[in-house]
Amino acid sequence: NIRDLKYPEEDAKAFYDFLTSPDGGGFPEDHVRLLLGEEATLREMLKGLVWLRDSSTEDDLVVFYFAGHGTFDVDKDGDEEDKMDEYLIPYDAEADAIAATCLCDDVVGYWFEQVEAKGLVVIFDSCYSGGLPKGQRGLPPRGKPKGPLDFFNDFDPKGKLVLAASAEDQLSWEDRSLGHGVFTHFLLEGLKGKADANGDYRVTVEELYEYVDEEVPKYVREKFHADQEPQLLGKGTKLIEIIGKNRPPIADFTWL
Repeated sequence: NIRDLKYPEEDAKAFYDFLTSPDGGGFPEDHVRLLLGEEATLREMLKGLVWLRDSSTEDDLVVFYFAGHGTFDVDKDGDEEDKMDEYLIPYDAEADAIAATCLCDDVVGYWFEQVEAKGLVVIFDSCYSGGLPKGQRGLPPRGKPKGPLDFFNDFDPKGKLVLAASAEDQLSWEDRSLGHGVFTHFLLEGLKGKADANGDYRVTVEELYEYVDEEVPKYVREKFHADQEPQLLGKGTKLIEIIGKNRPPIADFTWL
């Protein structure tokens, strides 16, 4: 009873392929866990968060990526300033039982706070507010969000960054001509080198944000006549390198 999106699996698989590619992120395959489609149940997502906490160390770079639906529901325990809880929508979610069947920001924050890694980068290609037109990644919330994204109210933001596909009151889009979510398409383009603004063969979180913040709004405005503005949130260092490559050799010689 929740409308299918077209490209979250393609998004997640492409991100996984890039991370584990020797020419991409260079992450060992056994250091990356991938959940696609019906594998991405609430149970398996929770198990993945526990695995992330237990398998990472202080010196690691930890990356969490999610593509799919997001939504709001009314906060029941009173810990949210905007009176709303944010949710990621797993495969087995039920639209009339969001709080019981979806992954709440409180829960995600609980596990992220226990990750000891100095660098944690959280990437969301989803949206957290209303509407169901074709191509939009969100479910109608029970109420409307107020103010900026307050995901970081739910865990210590020190050393942690969230790169989100859109502002809290905006929708995120996917596009058939790209075969991806718009945000993920440009995210991957940036990681492959287009975000390397200073040409040092490294892509920092700040460079990646600046690239998607330029390309995504422009594309969505031209294609869908809407606004989608990526967000970089948190108190981690924006100079965290997601991708670092060796410089190519330069031929040189001298003679006397």
